[in-house]
Amino acid sequence: MSVDNRETDLLHTVSCQTTAPVVTITIGNDAAGVTAVVDNAQGLRVTSVTIDNVGGFTGTYLNGLQGNAQVAIKGRTYVIDGVAGGFSTDNPSVSTSEDFAITVAC
Repeated sequence: MSVDNRETDLLHTVSCQTTAPVVTITIGNDAAGVTAVVDNAQGLRVTSVTIDNVGGFTGTYLNGLQGNAQVAIKGRTYVIDGVAGGFSTDNPSVSTSEDFAITVAC
């Protein structure tokens, strides 16, 4: 996973839960992690990405509300990238947007 074009040392703990047609992907732990929700009911789309304290950034992409995101699937691997709105954990009083990229196999 990368945030602001910097690779992060995120834990490799991954959970993928499918409740058709939605896949919820959770990476990391309570201290630092990501939750991405992908819906394939009417074409493939990302509905949300929540980034908690990853690479010094905490933020969210919400379909139709904040940021942007795309998803592709190759085999069992999801490739999700986009822009999330949030804040730097060093300076939480200032909002910012950061690029993110996630590649995860479920």
